[in-house]
Amino acid sequence: MNYVSSLFGLLFRLKTWIRSEMGQSRLTDIRTILREHKDNYNNHSIVEIENGSYLDLGIVNIIKPHLIKQIKYIPNDKQIKLSFSIDGLPLAKSSKTQFWPILLSFINLPVFVNKIFPRGIYHSFKGNPGNVNEFFRPFVNEIQNLLTHGIKIGNKIIKFEIVHIVEDAPAKAFLLKVKNHNGYFACNSCEVGDFIDNKVCFLNLCAPLRTNESFRPKSNSEYHKDGLSPLIELPIDITTTVVLDYMHCVCQGVMKRLLEFWVRGKKPIRIIEEKKDIISLSLLSIRKFVPSEFARLPRSLDDLEYWKATEFLSIRVLCSNEICQKYNSLALKHLNTFVQNYSSIYGSQFINYNVHSLIHLPFFANLYGSLDNFSAFKYENYLQFLKKSMKCCKYPLSEIKNKIIASEGEELLNISTDGNSLLKSFKINEKVSNFNFIHYNRINLKSNNFILSCSNPKDQCIILKNNDIVLIKSIYKTNSEIDNIIKLSVVKILTVKDLFSEPIPSMDIGIYLINSHHVSNPYQILISDVKFKCFFSQLLHNQAVVISLCHSV
Repeated sequence: MNYVSSLFGLLFRLKTWIRSEMGQSRLTDIRTILREHKDNYNNHSIVEIENGSYLDLGIVNIIKPHLIKQIKYIPNDKQIKLSFSIDGLPLAKSSKTQFWPILLSFINLPVFVNKIFPRGIYHSFKGNPGNVNEFFRPFVNEIQNLLTHGIKIGNKIIKFEIVHIVEDAPAKAFLLKVKNHNGYFACNSCEVGDFIDNKVCFLNLCAPLRTNESFRPKSNSEYHKDGLSPLIELPIDITTTVVLDYMHCVCQGVMKRLLEFWVRGKKPIRIIEEKKDIISLSLLSIRKFVPSEFARLPRSLDDLEYWKATEFLSIRVLCSNEICQKYNSLALKHLNTFVQNYSSIYGSQFINYNVHSLIHLPFFANLYGSLDNFSAFKYENYLQFLKKSMKCCKYPLSEIKNKIIASEGEELLNISTDGNSLLKSFKINEKVSNFNFIHYNRINLKSNNFILSCSNPKDQCIILKNNDIVLIKSIYKTNSEIDNIIKLSVVKILTVKDLFSEPIPSMDIGIYLINSHHVSNPYQILISDVKFKCFFSQLLHNQAVVISLCHSV
């Protein structure tokens, strides 16, 4: 009891200090904060619907505490752009038990750049939801109210709009109530479909495009199924809001299929064992150059069946925010050529939904920017969090609800409200730091989670806003409250040229051939001068290849 009394005495004094120094009278007791957050969820029960159960968390309940926490960084006239994702998540290999979460994220708020909010979760031991309208009804009712009235926080009324709905092909067909991706006229962007060797293929590159005006009255009867999609009730352009997902279409679709052709396909298109071994050795040799931001290191082609989506990344032009619209028409031209050549090399019967969809990617990139802006990668990460959170499948929704409450509560308590801080984390070099200067071995930037280092070669190369390519030699700041700006000591690469010139000069898309030994004397820059981080791969004879990462710092 004496220990408890002392603890609460300490908490009382801390509360008094916070009130006087920070003016936050609301923060009184950690139990109060957690209880308030938990009470938001206790009003939402688990209800039975067709084939399973549904946990209704609610959009407002899940996002409002986060908006309150960061309200001072949200401009008064800001309209928050929402992205939603629906996908199936198998929970076991030996049964059909699945989650179908409805997830959302904010597109245009940097403080929430990687944050995923769970709106509701369906669970069934029989597979996907039996009735899409029953499954989606709570979401539709709430989002209609949210789009109309917004959320009031203090004196601010925050408005919302739906920009993306991100799904893989089966989930898209389920939500839109249209033909599956292997069905006739299954393309969601145009009216195309053929049969070759009893397979549905998509050969026409100039088929009429689907529009919101043709989708809503179900003009193409061969495309639609019976009944209406719940999206009909929302004030959106369905054909542009329901986007093509780069992760499923390109990475897990086309690129994976191509590598399977080359590694394990029939003899005319399969590469010989000697070349496969050379490629595998090359992949393994660049592991030491791969920047820290990459989730996985290159692996041998012998491990192809274990590769994940991030290992199939491709399409540089449309994945770069800087050039995806500048070279959009060129990308469309070459993707059309690729699909035509794909048909000639591998056979028209292999022009499936994913291969055909390549020609529609530039359209969505032109609307929304880089393909990563509306890909499923961040949602897939959250799905894996849900799956790893499950310990027992007996009461899955109750278990996952408790996990979400605990996770969200912990995150709310740990959210940094220091909007001026550039660093997410750092490692100080204690050997050279002194009273006047703080030196860092490594810093982790908040903006895009990039890691910059002066001691690790794979994290040393950057491109500045004036397009100079430089190598970081030291990272430091003065140990003073007056000048607290992070500075870099760098050397400039003096010999830079194109690695290739066709179909366009490589330097135009951020790929360079350099002489790594021909550098300037060290000079100082500010952290705000940095534009891109780079992939730096050393070659022979002092040459190296530099490739800018697609996202700016």
